[in-house]
Amino acid sequence: MLPLLVVHGGAGHIPSDRVQDSVLGVCAAVRAGYSFLTAGGSSVDAVVEAVANMEDNPRFNAGRGSVLTARGDVEMDALVMDGRDLSSGAVSAVKNIANPVQLARLVMDKTSHACLTAGGAAEFARQMGVQEVSTESLITDYSRARWKKNLDPGAKPVECQMGKMGTVGAVAVDAEGNIACATSTGGMLNKMEGRVGDTPCIGSGGYADNSVGAVSTTGHGEAIMKVVLARLILFHMEQVPALRMDQALITFQTQLTEEAHVYYTSDFCYMCVNQLLASVKPNNSSISVIINTKFTVTMQAETKTRDTTLCKWSQTFVEGGHYLVNIKISGVHSEPSCDHILQKAPHSVYLPLLVAALLLLSLSLVFAAAPYIYRRRDTSKFIRTICCRSPRYSLDNNEPPLDSEKPKSTRLQSLDTFRGFSLTIMVFVNYGGGGYWFFQHAPWNGLTVGDLVMPWFVFIIGTSVVLAISSMQRRGVGRWQLIRKVTWRTVVLLLLGFCFLNYSPRDGPLSWSWLRVPGVLQRLGFTYLVLSLLQIFWGLIPVPLRTKPFQDLTLYWPQWLIIVLLETVWLCLTFLLPVPNCPTGYLGAGGIGDNGLHPNCTGGAAGLIDRWMFGDNMYRYPTCKEMYQTTQPFDPEGVLGTINSVLMGFLGMQAGKIIIFYKGSNVAILGRFLAWAVLLMRGASRWNRGVT
Repeated sequence: MLPLLVVHGGAGHIPSDRVQDSVLGVCAAVRAGYSFLTAGGSSVDAVVEAVANMEDNPRFNAGRGSVLTARGDVEMDALVMDGRDLSSGAVSAVKNIANPVQLARLVMDKTSHACLTAGGAAEFARQMGVQEVSTESLITDYSRARWKKNLDPGAKPVECQMGKMGTVGAVAVDAEGNIACATSTGGMLNKMEGRVGDTPCIGSGGYADNSVGAVSTTGHGEAIMKVVLARLILFHMEQVPALRMDQALITFQTQLTEEAHVYYTSDFCYMCVNQLLASVKPNNSSISVIINTKFTVTMQAETKTRDTTLCKWSQTFVEGGHYLVNIKISGVHSEPSCDHILQKAPHSVYLPLLVAALLLLSLSLVFAAAPYIYRRRDTSKFIRTICCRSPRYSLDNNEPPLDSEKPKSTRLQSLDTFRGFSLTIMVFVNYGGGGYWFFQHAPWNGLTVGDLVMPWFVFIIGTSVVLAISSMQRRGVGRWQLIRKVTWRTVVLLLLGFCFLNYSPRDGPLSWSWLRVPGVLQRLGFTYLVLSLLQIFWGLIPVPLRTKPFQDLTLYWPQWLIIVLLETVWLCLTFLLPVPNCPTGYLGAGGIGDNGLHPNCTGGAAGLIDRWMFGDNMYRYPTCKEMYQTTQPFDPEGVLGTINSVLMGFLGMQAGKIIIFYKGSNVAILGRFLAWAVLLMRGASRWNRGVT
């Protein structure tokens, strides 16, 4: 990754005659420390070198240039900390040391202690071969003049602090991503002898942790120590909301001399207008943003002064990953480019699915092997002995059972299996689908597993209606009795939808304003009613003894006529109904889709009809709202959507008729299913080409 070094020359007021030299001193410290980073050195090397450079500069309150104590002496503090393992070293109240920060580095590297002070630190310095310097070499004329001024009985403490530079420090990140900090100071002007401030205190004068960041403080030491300021800052950085499901962090950094703007659009957003993601200030500035990882996104970086895009790329970000995009210019005459760096590896988001798949596979193998294990003579005897001790199953009783069981009515196991599978997936999808995008509904265009659940279930309703009503007909149940049963079930579904699933009493327990009239159960209830009536009035036809080609179609021509009329109504309303301020036949999501030309046309004619019939009593947060930034309410369970549900259910009814007509001939049933599958797939492909 790109190394980074930040230094500070201390808080405080800088007299105008010292500003230029102070700025030059900070720049020199940056160059000295950064040279270590570019040469492959560690972040600890960089911060120690940068701070030592400022200790040698008399313009700063550290090393040579330190302020004096009340007795006119120099006592200095310093701290170094390595973010890799939280190791640290510090010295306090040291004298006659030109570079206290280097001595603090030795404490960290050569001892098991964290801090040495005064005489103990001096003795350790002699053991390490650190050369002592005279006190006079550390005192500047400027420091001595200010010290004498402060000794004047009429001196004001606030005025005496004017012109004093504070503690110096540096933080760095090396190419390996390791973080370090270093801080050094001469303390407070005219302080008491032996006074130790915040600088050598870990968590006050500085702190570094690879997992969070690094801090080097400057200011009033006593106030800093009260709150352990450095660690407190990192604590608040840790409190930044962690990345949630389907989120990744992207940091944009620019070396350009002008502001760069990064725009994005999701590849699942059809013809959407580019949206501003981040604006990056010039001259090595950076900004971090959180982005959704559900879909592939296309990004592009631009500036106001350039007519062309700086860089453009498409990428699928992965949940939990930290990414860095560096917008730079390699040479004087080079064009800008973007470097992509992975700073933190993303999560293994598909591992739970793999575990679930292996678990289901294991259970399937167990159930498949169970009958073979049970058939083994010894195993079956053991099971009957343990579980079945009645005389009927006694091992000594060789007589047949006294009561013969009546044959049970068989169920269509394939239908039960498909129904159970669909219900399981439906519940999983309704509870978030584990956060996986393919178990959720597509924003508008596209098709996911979540979008298939409803058609599957409606198809099963149609098949079940044919089989159930045909069975009741054979048992002698009358037509009006069937109508009462169907009507009652429909009313129950509608009431459940109104009163439980789609009711939100925000304005009181009996409020109407937040009632959602169209809903999932309402759609299923109306579909069930129409399909059942079709079967009751025009489907109770005895199956001929001899099957003829296409008789499962021709015998039920009234049903087909009604379905064709319903679909004709749907087509006419969808493609011919004028929608105010929208193109006729519009099928888009509106919002920022379709290049933002039709922002208030969500759903076209379907949305218009539902808003006219139900007003605000419909779904206000459709799936397309987040991605397409729509403002109009839209309900996929609306009037025109229910007509299509009837069509899907009717196809399920056709499957039920095939099962009845060709009962006992699995080859014929599968052949008819295959023919219908080919026909529907060809029709769907032609429809898609026509709409496109």
